[in-house]
Amino acid sequence: IGIFVATIGSDPIGAVSRMTFGLWWLMDGIHIIPLMIGIFAMPVMLLEAAKLLGERGIAKRARESISEAPWKTGAGLTFREYRRAWKEMAIGTSLGSFVGMLPGLGSTVAAFLSYGVARQVSPQKGIGTGKLEGVAACESANNATCGPTLIPLLAFGIPGSPVAALIGAALMLQGATPSPRMFALYPHIVYALFMILLVANVFNLGIGRLFARIYAMLAQFPKPILIPLILMIATIGTYAFRGNPYDVIVMVVFGLLGFAMTVIEMPTAPLIISFLVTSMMEANLRRALLITGGDWGQALFGSPLAVGLIFAVIVLVFLSVQYLKRGEQ
Repeated sequence: IGIFVATIGSDPIGAVSRMTFGLWWLMDGIHIIPLMIGIFAMPVMLLEAAKLLGERGIAKRARESISEAPWKTGAGLTFREYRRAWKEMAIGTSLGSFVGMLPGLGSTVAAFLSYGVARQVSPQKGIGTGKLEGVAACESANNATCGPTLIPLLAFGIPGSPVAALIGAALMLQGATPSPRMFALYPHIVYALFMILLVANVFNLGIGRLFARIYAMLAQFPKPILIPLILMIATIGTYAFRGNPYDVIVMVVFGLLGFAMTVIEMPTAPLIISFLVTSMMEANLRRALLITGGDWGQALFGSPLAVGLIFAVIVLVFLSVQYLKRGEQ
């Protein structure tokens, strides 16, 4: 689906229009901002709205939630509890960093893997019965994937997660296309990202502790108020991206597609990753075919480097499948 959507618009080599269905506003192709908002934001809101439609007394509960939200408090985490889960946090950090370097797996896979490994390493702690150590293993792996997802993006131009895909899209909008030559062509951007990550970790700790209560209060506001507000912000943001009302149509269409994919439990992250990679893949494949006179074998397997990369891809896919199976077990 991602490859098909990425090929809508003009051919990157011959500038020939294809798969536009006679709509002039599709000649420039599908842009990443309405696609991302439609795929990621809209399905969640539609699912929550569908749940609310089947409930009764929504307005009354909403008023009660608003009045009670500022006064709700929860138990904090003590340093002793934090120190007790150091082994599980170490497992989650190491596994999360490794999984984050593999494109397409993401934080969900890392969380399941670290949970399974922590349960095997520390069976005496009773992980799986609501223990704090199980939560620590999952959440440390979830957080550890954030930084390493930039490795395949900056080194190969392949985003490792939806968040990395957003960063890649932002770089492309600024004219800095992520690719194997990223470090040579745009070293100032790469080092700026490194510095941002270092500084952001420090600020995240302080700001997170300072505003944790405020964030918790926002999460306690009723869904009947949050859902329409988020839908309105998503629509305004999509339109403000280029001032094009047709982008809102694209967002709605992909919102419905994302909703259908969510219902049938089909992951949406591969769609975004394949969408971003297709433009580079198609352009370079076309160039290779022009150079080799249309010989596919020579274009794909014409050098030892190409054969080695294909073999590496096969090995990585096999290892990824094995890790997924272990995580499910």
